[in-house]
Amino acid sequence: MDQTNTSNVDIVLSPTTGLGSFKYTRSAPLSPTTINSSAGSYSTVLASTLQNGKYKLNSEFRIPNDADWDQWSSEWFKNAVFRHDLLKAPTDNTLSGFHILIPCQPIPFGTSKALPQRDHLRLPFSQSNWGKIVGQFHLHDSIRQVIKTQRCYAGFATKNLTQGGNVHMIDWFTGMAAPKRQNESFSMSAVHFTSCNLSFAVVYNCSAAQKKSIGEFLEQSLELGSHQLLMPCLFAELQLKRIRDTTKEMKALCNRVNYQLIPDKDTSTKAPVPTLPTFSFAANEAIRKTTVKLEVALEQVRAAKGQLQKIVRHAEHCKDTERDEGKKEGARRFELRLEEIDLEFQESITILECCSALLGKTAELYRAENARKETRHALEQAEMSKFMAFIAMAYLPLTAVSTIFATPVFKFENNWIDYKGQRPAESNSSAESGVSTADPKMDVLSVYFWIYLGLGIIFTAITFGFYKYKSDELKRQDREDMQNEKSTNPAPPQATTTFRRGSTGRTSAASIQAFAPADSSKPRSLIERFVPPSWLSSLMAKKPKKVVHPNQYSMAPVVRAGPLSSSQVPNNVP
Repeated sequence: MDQTNTSNVDIVLSPTTGLGSFKYTRSAPLSPTTINSSAGSYSTVLASTLQNGKYKLNSEFRIPNDADWDQWSSEWFKNAVFRHDLLKAPTDNTLSGFHILIPCQPIPFGTSKALPQRDHLRLPFSQSNWGKIVGQFHLHDSIRQVIKTQRCYAGFATKNLTQGGNVHMIDWFTGMAAPKRQNESFSMSAVHFTSCNLSFAVVYNCSAAQKKSIGEFLEQSLELGSHQLLMPCLFAELQLKRIRDTTKEMKALCNRVNYQLIPDKDTSTKAPVPTLPTFSFAANEAIRKTTVKLEVALEQVRAAKGQLQKIVRHAEHCKDTERDEGKKEGARRFELRLEEIDLEFQESITILECCSALLGKTAELYRAENARKETRHALEQAEMSKFMAFIAMAYLPLTAVSTIFATPVFKFENNWIDYKGQRPAESNSSAESGVSTADPKMDVLSVYFWIYLGLGIIFTAITFGFYKYKSDELKRQDREDMQNEKSTNPAPPQATTTFRRGSTGRTSAASIQAFAPADSSKPRSLIERFVPPSWLSSLMAKKPKKVVHPNQYSMAPVVRAGPLSSSQVPNNVP
C-alpha cells in the first residue's frame, strides 16, 4: 500500500459492553465518536490512532444504551465506507481497506478479569442494531450455525452481489476456534469486496490479548490492508497465538508433574518442587489429568492445522488465478507467512507428542519404582516367613512328641530311675512318727528322655524330608511347564526340504529329524534309546500318493474301474 497517503487505524474498545472496532481507510479516516451519557456507571473506552508507526492512546468514559448506540451508529454509518452505495467509491475516497468490529469479552466494573461468554451470539446490543451491521457488512449466515455447533471450522465461499445495477464478486470467510476452555474460543466472519478491495470482519468473544495481537498484526500489514487474504491470515495469526500459549502451558504442566513424580537429582539450578507422595491417589490423579489435558491440546493443534491447510490452499488458488501483479505478490507473501505458521503448528504438535511420551515414560518409571519397592517389601516378608517356617519345622515335631508323652493315655509307675537306669537312694524315716523325714532324691533327667529325643529326631527328619520332596516336586513341575511351552511354540526350523520336478515327494529321515524340536532334557523311552532314529523316521513317514503332473511327458500307471473318457485324457499326452 502507498505509504504517502494518510492512513490510520482507529480502535474503539469497550471492555464492559464488549464493543470494539478497528477501522482503516486509506484517506479521510473516521475518528472515534464520543458518546455523551448521563448513566450512573462508566466504563473505559480506549481510542488509539496509529500515526507514524506508533500508538497514541487516550481515555474516554461512556456506557452506551440503546439511544447512545443509535446515535453512534447513525454517525458511524454516515461515513463513506458505510454508505448505501458503498460499492461505488466516491472520487475523493478509494475505499481500499478494512473494517473490523470486535464484540469482546465483558469485564465487570472495577475488576480486570474477563467473564467467559458461553454463547458468542449474546452480543451487547439489540437485534435491530445487529441486523443493521449484518446488512451493511453482508456477512454470511453460516457463522450462526458454526457458533451454535461449537466446533472448529474454516471455510470459504464466493457470491456475485448485484447492487446499483452492477455485479460485484464478494468472498466470504468463516472461521471458529472452539477449544474446551470457553475463554479461549473465538470466531470470525469476514467478507471481501473484490471490486473495491474492501474487507469487513467481525471477531466474536475476543480477549484483551487477542485485541492486542490484532492491533500488532494490522500495524505490520498496512501495505496489504486491501488484500482479500488479510482476514484469513488474521484468523491464522490469532490461532497461532492461542496455540503458542497452549503449548507453553502444557509443556510447563508436564515438566512440573514429571518433577513431582520423580525429582531431579541435580536441584542446584532448579527451584525445589514438592514431590507427590508414593502410592497416593494424588499422584495417579495428576498423571491422569495431565495426560487428558495433553491429548486435548494435541487434538486442538491438529484441528487448527487442518483449518490452516484450507487457508493455505485458498492462498495458493488466489496466487495462481490472480492477474494483477501487486495482488499476486501479496498472495505470495501471505502464503509464505501461512507456511511459517504451519511449521510452527507442526512444531507444537511435536512438542506435545514429546511431552505426552515423556509423561508416559515417567508414569511407567514411577509405577515401576513403586512396584519395585512393593516387591522388595514382599521379599522381606517372604524371607521372614521362611525363617519362621524353618523354626516351626524344627520346633513342632518335638512339641508334638512332648504333647503325646504328656497325655493321660500313657501311665508310668512312680518307680524313678535316673538316666543310667538305676533307682535313686531313699532317706531313712523317723522311727517315732513313722514318716519319712525327706523325699527321695531323684535326678532331673529321666531315662525316658532318650525315648523322647529319639522320637523327636525321627519326626523332625521326616518333616524336613517331606519339605525337601515337595520343593523338588514343585521345581520339577516348573521345568516341565517351561519345556512344554517351548515345545508348543518352537523356534523356526533351520533345515528346509526342496521338492523338484520328477521327485517322488518322499521326505528323508534327516529332514524329519531336522524339523523335530531338540529337547535333550526330556527323558527318552526304551524304544527311543535302542532303536536308531533313522528307522523310526522311515517307519513314521507316510508315503505320498503318486500324482500325475501335466508337465511330465511320461505316462503314470493309473488304476481305473473302467476305460478313460476323452475328457479324462491329458492334453499333453501324444
